[in-house]
Amino acid sequence: MKRFVIRSVRGMATHGVSSSPIRLEVLGYDSSFITIAVDGKVVRYNNVFLRDACERPGKSIHADSRQKLFTTASIETSLHPTAAPHVTQQGLEVDWFDGEGKIPHRSSYSADFLKKYSTIQARRTDVQLEEPVLWDGAAIREALPRITFSHNEYMHNDHVFATALRNLNKYGLIFVNGVPDQSSSESWFVQSIAERIGYVKRTFYGDLFDVVSKPNAENLAYTNTFLPLHMDLLYYESPPGIQLLHAIQNSTAGGENIFSDSFAAAQTIREKDPQAYFALTTVPVPYHYHSNGEHYYYSRPVVVEDDSAGLSSRFRECNYSPPFQAPFEFGITHPVSLQVEEEVAKAAGVSREVAMMNNSTSAMETGDSYLFKDFLDGFRNFEDLVNDPVNQLEVKLAEGTCVVFDNRRILHSRNEFNFVNGKGERWLKGCYLDRDSFHSRLRMLNEEGA
Repeated sequence: MKRFVIRSVRGMATHGVSSSPIRLEVLGYDSSFITIAVDGKVVRYNNVFLRDACERPGKSIHADSRQKLFTTASIETSLHPTAAPHVTQQGLEVDWFDGEGKIPHRSSYSADFLKKYSTIQARRTDVQLEEPVLWDGAAIREALPRITFSHNEYMHNDHVFATALRNLNKYGLIFVNGVPDQSSSESWFVQSIAERIGYVKRTFYGDLFDVVSKPNAENLAYTNTFLPLHMDLLYYESPPGIQLLHAIQNSTAGGENIFSDSFAAAQTIREKDPQAYFALTTVPVPYHYHSNGEHYYYSRPVVVEDDSAGLSSRFRECNYSPPFQAPFEFGITHPVSLQVEEEVAKAAGVSREVAMMNNSTSAMETGDSYLFKDFLDGFRNFEDLVNDPVNQLEVKLAEGTCVVFDNRRILHSRNEFNFVNGKGERWLKGCYLDRDSFHSRLRMLNEEGA
């Protein structure tokens, strides 16, 4: 039994501005920096950064669209304040030298803006979402009341909807219960649940897709056999971020859905075997789909860290989909020994140097080969962790339940199912969303205080 190592996570950075006035004091300026004390903390702001961030309507940004009217590269290399910047009730004003013969350009910066950009941690508070809560089976079962919502409240209560999206971001999945009988509506409920968040992502399956057992299936999901843990469409350059599955009919024997937290597995390996973890973040795994007139291919490492603003301790995504894995291309060959080189040369009747002259990548091959060995160690450990039942949530979706989960984090699987005495139905309706639209919706809800 291999349990995940679950650690508590840091709290979410608070949104909004300080309730008390922010104190500003200009300490100096030159051709490169303006030095300011922000609430007593000394900060040197790069001049180009400040000029580039100017939002003066009609001069720096369009008054209506608020889109920039200039490029960073167009800023004069000789940029500097024409005089000492001065503090106003609103913040800071700077008159910039904008080139010989030009009228100085005046920029204004609020105290909130200067405070926000005074530290690395504060710069992304309005875009950085709450850190995920990593889970094993026991933890997610305990959290079920917090990730389960009624369809009526999800669709019509903004506060409940905002809570649902925050918990989807935290845990990677939520359940929407009490979805009306699909036969009562001409429109698809799974689509309205998705569009409450954002636009539906179209794939070669269409806007919506059916998960049903059928003959000559082009996908394991369309059979009744066991479907192993995986993520969808990793052969896309931009795989779907969010997947929804609405159980319209589910009266067969078996067919339970299984979910596992890939972030928790990655965290466990990072703590227990850093060398294997490094290989999981480095070695590209190829995925492909070549069927029904479609040919997709993309490779990506198992673990991708969030490198924005130095947040390497956080995971951006994990990638794991054995049914669609293509042959490896990295670390699969190893340079031959000196003895073998000499035997090859002797058999060919040439010198060893001539025989091996095209083998100029031996050093790279050696390094790749050893890294691939570390990768295999980490990959086996990853599989053992996510497949251990102690780290999984197994649930049979009741008819009228829609599961919504993060396809870049949560692995999903399904047990084999059977028709009892020829009876029983299993029909799930699904669709996808981009992660971008989900994150955008959640940020707006945070800004609105929903």
